[in-house]
Amino acid sequence: MLECRRNRGREYGLDPQPTKKSRDEYPIPPSGERREELCARLFPDEAVKVFEGCSAHDLTHTVSPERFDSKGHPIQFDAVTQLIGSLRAEVSQRYLQAHSEPINFLSLGARAAEVRNRFYRDPRFQQACDVLEISPDQYAQIPLPWWSVKGCAEGNFDESALRTDLVPRHSYETQLMRHGVTLPIKNVSVAGLVLSAPNAESPNGKVMLGIRAGLSYPQTYHLFAGALQCLPELMGGRASIFDTFCNTEFQNELGMTLADIAGASFHARLYDTAIENGVYYLFKVQMGLSAEELTRRWEDNPHVDQGEHHRPIFVDAQREPILSFIREHYRGLVSDKPNRTASERCLLHPAALGLAALVGIDTEEFRDCVKEPE
Repeated sequence: MLECRRNRGREYGLDPQPTKKSRDEYPIPPSGERREELCARLFPDEAVKVFEGCSAHDLTHTVSPERFDSKGHPIQFDAVTQLIGSLRAEVSQRYLQAHSEPINFLSLGARAAEVRNRFYRDPRFQQACDVLEISPDQYAQIPLPWWSVKGCAEGNFDESALRTDLVPRHSYETQLMRHGVTLPIKNVSVAGLVLSAPNAESPNGKVMLGIRAGLSYPQTYHLFAGALQCLPELMGGRASIFDTFCNTEFQNELGMTLADIAGASFHARLYDTAIENGVYYLFKVQMGLSAEELTRRWEDNPHVDQGEHHRPIFVDAQREPILSFIREHYRGLVSDKPNRTASERCLLHPAALGLAALVGIDTEEFRDCVKEPE
């Protein structure tokens, strides 16, 4: 029997028993769509579901090891990752020879189009897309063809048992869904509300956000998050979803260790219709380190994933400072602009939902910030 108290007093924009909706109801809105319609898409009944009193490991999972294509054959995800792994290694070697420096897929700059086209034109990329039933006219909707990992999708979520049924997906499918392509699964991401140690100035600590770098939504504010990966330990039941979050996001991106955590809980399930067209499993992670110590840990982190962010920022984890931050930086649906400048920084939609969930802000309190799509 789970000890967590579900659905008590902190549900925002939700029915007591939200009805499952097809993601077909939430396509990427066209430019110029009326603001009222955009708000209806961004804030469905499922947008935020908070679970109080749950430990980080109360979120459990089952696994379906296979998914099947339109002909009823198992999709060979491992073959896809092997094909793209071979191609990525070759592209990296050719890049080194051509430019006399190692490739950094997080900061390709003006060479990004050149590298993309090397992938798009290669038979291995085309063969991988054939396995995933991705047509050539959809290649442009895979802007990061070098990102090739076997991840997890949500087949079903049992709210009463706090159990999710996971099925495999590939990161190419993730990118297609981010561009509004309909698939019979939901993207699954994991994210952390990372809180610094409380002090006299900030009795609840400060929540840590990142200013994104790289080629995916650069110069935007976001939680520390990423796609839930199908690691063998997760698929074999030897690791929880929280364990996987710690191994792939918390430690790699932030340079933290499990010993730094003072406490953790499964805080909310978010349904994002702006970027992922899928769900976020949101963990609240209380750290034993100050904001300054967390920043130094991030700065000293040698892992390549540290480069996904320019730097961290901190917001006092109280209602009014967070609401003020949301209202200043949130605009609703934003485009994935590779040349976004620092003056154009904005808060991504799932980060706004997560911050609101942290301190009990109803989404009605910032819907008026939604503007026409960029």
